[in-house]
Amino acid sequence: MDFFTTVTLQAPYDYLLIWKIAAGVLLVAALAFLILPQLHLHRKPKLRLADGPTLEEYRRRALQSLAGLEQDVREGRTDNRRAYQALSGIVRGFVRGATGIRVTNYTYEEIRALDMPRLTALVHDYYEPEFARDSEGEFVRSLGITTDLIRGWR
Repeated sequence: MDFFTTVTLQAPYDYLLIWKIAAGVLLVAALAFLILPQLHLHRKPKLRLADGPTLEEYRRRALQSLAGLEQDVREGRTDNRRAYQALSGIVRGFVRGATGIRVTNYTYEEIRALDMPRLTALVHDYYEPEFARDSEGEFVRSLGITTDLIRGWR
């Protein structure tokens, strides 16, 4: 039994190789254009130094917060761990305001990459009392160093 058909199949349309290569290159370029800006690639942010009254306002707010924190610790309203967490938040907030760098969201390694040795040393000093099981630290010493950093920031 033979089947008779009127349809004959043709070979698929064959594109030139150059068009396949061009489409691949365009696809890779589009993906790179979309993905690469999302990767921070450890580039250092540009410093935006606040000048005049703006820096002084950030400094005043931070020093006021430090004084309030010191009083809370002295009166026993804040334990050592929370005091160090607050200390870290205050100095990070000050640096963010003074420079525009969002150090409030940075890890220790990212802060170290910024090449701000005094800030790096402070954050390193805060880490153990902030995260250790038994939070031990010399809060008064750390508070003094933090206060000096904020007062001397230029």
